Amino acid sequence: MATDVKILVIGGGISGLCSAYYLSKYYKPENVLLLEGAARVGGTAYTDRMEGFVCEWGPNGWLDKEPKMKQWIKDLGLQDKTITANANAARRFVLRGGKLHEVKPPPGFFFSPLLSMGGRLRLLREPFVGRRKSEQPESVWDFAARRIGPEAADVLVSPMVSGIFAGDAKKLSLEHAFPRMAEMESKYGSLFKALNAISKEKKGVSAMGPSGVLTSFPGGVYTLMETAAAALGNRVRLNTGVTKVEYQDGKYHVETTTGETFRSEGLVLAIPAVAASRLMAPMDKRQGAALAEIPYAPVLVFCTGFRRADIEHDLNGFGFLAPREQGVRALGCLWTSSIFNHRAPEGYVLLTTMYGGALDPKAVDLSDRDLISQFTRDMTALLKIKKQPEFGRIYRHTRAIPQYDLNHGERMRTFDYGERQFPGLAYAGNAFRGVGLNDCVVNAHRAVEMMKSRFPYS
Repeated sequence: MATDVKILVIGGGISGLCSAYYLSKYYKPENVLLLEGAARVGGTAYTDRMEGFVCEWGPNGWLDKEPKMKQWIKDLGLQDKTITANANAARRFVLRGGKLHEVKPPPGFFFSPLLSMGGRLRLLREPFVGRRKSEQPESVWDFAARRIGPEAADVLVSPMVSGIFAGDAKKLSLEHAFPRMAEMESKYGSLFKALNAISKEKKGVSAMGPSGVLTSFPGGVYTLMETAAAALGNRVRLNTGVTKVEYQDGKYHVETTTGETFRSEGLVLAIPAVAASRLMAPMDKRQGAALAEIPYAPVLVFCTGFRRADIEHDLNGFGFLAPREQGVRALGCLWTSSIFNHRAPEGYVLLTTMYGGALDPKAVDLSDRDLISQFTRDMTALLKIKKQPEFGRIYRHTRAIPQYDLNHGERMRTFDYGERQFPGLAYAGNAFRGVGLNDCVVNAHRAVEMMKSRFPYS
């Protein structure tokens, strides 16, 4: 016996929660149901709070620039509970030659030893580089090398890609991974011209990095997920995985691990691509194959707590990224307790170090002992650490971040076709149009609008 519901949302990550929240407002809660296979919502966006430390499994926050995220936080009654990153978090560093170099905006950047003299001179040629004429997909690295030179691409852009996607800049699509960069060249013809124009348009906003201020909650990002789940109440079904989806007579028939069957008019798939592939392949081999082909980068997150007196480095900043071949295996290290207050007990500091990624996938399999040894080799001299950490937590994500490679555009056309082929189907989640928390919320609103357009409430 199938249970009828207007809209089913599969997946309790941020996209699924946001979709279900606004769908329940539009259709009334009894007409919307979210199914989550795990014992909790949130996916990899989870926060451990223990011994006075606040450890994030995944994202450390979001930028406060997205109106849809701001509105959701307000609707959840959390607008007065957010915190913003400390001012010193604007200082960001890149490792080169065994030293940490602060990435400064022009003109200070041109006097930094981060790039060689030749690299800096090549950078100055950027305004005179013409637009690319080819319409073939271009990698992030190729774009950067073409515009600012190979050295800057390796030293500045590649570690940025590692920090955001844990990815390989030579394989990720510029158009899909960093659409803002592509737009800057298209609109202004030059990155320098774009930066100058943006600085004039938005006084006080740095055009060198992403706009907005990093934001979270005192108890970590999971506050958002647990509050959204509480607002949905019994419209969230935990420990309820989906084993099969069929489309018959204009409705989706969904079978679950609990033995229940649900029937719905609308279906929002807000689960990782590999899980969505298993559900879609029996209905449409092309959709299933395209979903299965989306690669994911593995990431190991290592949170370590030290007595402040045991680290001589001032930790005055956001942290650092490490280009490949710079003598450390880590992708980078966030000085978490310097970014947000109250992330560590009084007299302690918290560091969050990432390993793995597309260029070092086996790092996620390091044993605890080998990881501690690697961390000691990477960080002891660099941060002037005098003793071993007194606190540590390890989080291994074998499929952490989807990779928008050079075939992503073709896959997206396949997904757009699938949404037209199956009325009432919407793809959400971070596998499609952005991996950040803001992107997931925007994607959720897209799914909501698709449902409202297809099934107007009456």
